[in-house]
Amino acid sequence: METSASTPTPTVVQDKQNEENGGIINLDGPSASGKGATSEGLAAELGMIILPSGDLYRTASRMFALDKIDHTDTIAASDYFAQNVERVKIRDGIIFLDGICVGDEIRTEEIDELVKHVSRIPMVRSCLLPIQRGQINKKGLIAEGQDMTTVVFPEADLKVYLDAPLAVRASRRYKQRRKKFEKLPPGHGQKMQTFEEIYDGLAARDKADMERKESALQQTPEMLYINSHHKTLEQVVGEILAAWRALLVAA
Repeated sequence: METSASTPTPTVVQDKQNEENGGIINLDGPSASGKGATSEGLAAELGMIILPSGDLYRTASRMFALDKIDHTDTIAASDYFAQNVERVKIRDGIIFLDGICVGDEIRTEEIDELVKHVSRIPMVRSCLLPIQRGQINKKGLIAEGQDMTTVVFPEADLKVYLDAPLAVRASRRYKQRRKKFEKLPPGHGQKMQTFEEIYDGLAARDKADMERKESALQQTPEMLYINSHHKTLEQVVGEILAAWRALLVAA
């Protein structure tokens, strides 16, 4: 299926890059739809800071795993996170947990499973909201996630919904995981997920994201819709850049 796009309802780019807010581009969409790579492409062109909100939830999930917190006990889990959220920091798009920059440890099969539960806890979302809002800066912000437009930055200048069929997203993630797996040293003892396991995991994550009571993933009319299937990364980035520059000219 070819990529399609609808015309977004433009908002005024705040004072054409004022001192406090260099503008905000929201990138919402399901897991593995290409938001990360697209954000990096946009940041390289525009010099903006990336807010990887999905990694914030993965980092929160890593905390739950390290401290062996039962996410099914919502009251206890909420109290735990409210008391420990200060352990999570983000600076210029880089996330730190207990002062250490997070990496591949938040992209494991365990975290894939855990994050769809932790991200549904209202207190977790509430605690991470001000952290995300605090990333507005004079360079501009590319906010990627699932509730950037509906909750975190409804005032954003450009709102994009990046999509792709489930099978395509599963294939992309499988290739990413395979590439990392092949670089591991001999005797590492880790198991590579099959395509089917990744597909089923993404399907379950989609269901959880779209059905959660707080900040459910959804496409709204003002979003520029892009289905990245059959399009290169350069084409997707180009579409968003064109829409952004058109807003700057019109402001």
